[in-house]
Amino acid sequence: MAPGNHLDDDYEYFIRTDLSEYAGRYVAIHDRKVQASGTDLRELYELMRKRFPGIIPFIAEVHTGQAECFSF
Repeated sequence: MAPGNHLDDDYEYFIRTDLSEYAGRYVAIHDRKVQASGTDLRELYELMRKRFPGIIPFIAEVHTGQAECFSF
């Protein structure tokens, strides 16, 4: 798989899954699963880079009724 191709699957998981339990937090999704969550974007990014070296982490902030996505 080329780097970054997993982002489509992770994004699809993000938009189709009820993540309301994470409202007000960032979620890091990989392999169609929430791998980690937190309130500090930088810490979550670093955690995902350590846990899954070589991937581009899909990180989104969960809000009630809306979401902001970050992909590095």
